[in-house]
Amino acid sequence: MTTFIQAGTAARTAVESDPPSTTEPASTTEPAGETRPTIETDLAIDEKNRFFFDHPLDHVPAMLLLDSALRAAGQLHRPGDWEPTALRMRFDRFCEKTPPPRLRVESAPAPGGVRLLNALVLQSGATVCRAELCLEPTRSARRPTTEVPDGAPTGPADPRLVHKRCRKRVLVGPLHDTGAGAFTTRALAPADHDTRAVHPLTLLVETARQAATMVSHTAWGTPPDRQFIVGSLEISLPADGPWPHRPVLRCHPHRAHRRDESVVCELLHGDTPRGRVAFTGRTVPPAAYRRLRAGASHTASGHRGEVL
Repeated sequence: MTTFIQAGTAARTAVESDPPSTTEPASTTEPAGETRPTIETDLAIDEKNRFFFDHPLDHVPAMLLLDSALRAAGQLHRPGDWEPTALRMRFDRFCEKTPPPRLRVESAPAPGGVRLLNALVLQSGATVCRAELCLEPTRSARRPTTEVPDGAPTGPADPRLVHKRCRKRVLVGPLHDTGAGAFTTRALAPADHDTRAVHPLTLLVETARQAATMVSHTAWGTPPDRQFIVGSLEISLPADGPWPHRPVLRCHPHRAHRRDESVVCELLHGDTPRGRVAFTGRTVPPAAYRRLRAGASHTASGHRGEVL
C-alpha cells in the first residue's frame, strides 16, 4: 500500500468524463463569462469503487482526493479546452472516512493565458491536503497516434509489487533494470471497467505510482508488507492532450537515508522525456504504520498522512 504523509514527529516527508459522483452537492461562485472561479463541495466516499478501493483501507485514499480535485477543475474549466500541465500536491494528514471531507478549488488567471487553481481538502477544521494545478489552453495540433510504437505485448507486473489485490488493476508491465541507476516499465491498457470514470491524469498518476512502488521493492529490496508513505507529488506535462499511446516510464530512484526515498518517473517519447511524475516519501514497516494510524485517531495535530 502506498501512503501520502507530511511531516509529523514519527514520520517526516512526505489532480471529463461523467460528472463526479464524489462531489455532490457543490456550491460555486460564478462571475460574468464562461468560467466559475470557485467550487466547494463535500466528498462522498464510495468504497464500492474498486479503482480507489482495490482492497480494504482504513482511510480515504489520496487517489480519490486527486481525482476529485481534477474533476472540480473540469467543472470550472471545460475539459478539451484546457489541459493540466503542472501539479504540486502535498498531504498534511490522513483523510478519514468520516466526517465527509470538504473540497475547495479556486481558479485565477495568470500570465501567458494559463489558469492557476488552488485546491484544499479540509476535515474537522484541519487541512488534509493542498494542491496547485496549472491549466493551459489545449493546443490544436495533437500528436499522431503512431508517434511511439506500443512495442511487443507484455503481461502485467506482479500485483504484490504494486500493492494491488486484483491483477486486472495492474497498470504496468514487468520492471527492467537499465544498468544505469534507472528502471523502465511500459504502461498497460486498463483492463478494469472502473477506470472509465477516472480522470485521465489520475490514471496516469496511478500508473506512475505503481511503477514507483515496484521500483522501491526492486531497487532496495523493500519487503512487500512495507508502506511507501509519500509526502509530495509533482507532475509536469505538455499541453497537447492526453498521451495517445501506452508510454514507457523510466524511473530514477534515490534514497537519501535508510527510509527517505524519491522516485522520478519520466514519460518517454522515444528516448526523450516529455513529462514526469515524481514522488517523495519514506518506507515504514507495518508496526510503524499502525502507530501512525493510532496517533491519527487520537489527535488532530499529531501524525498526519494520506494513502494512494
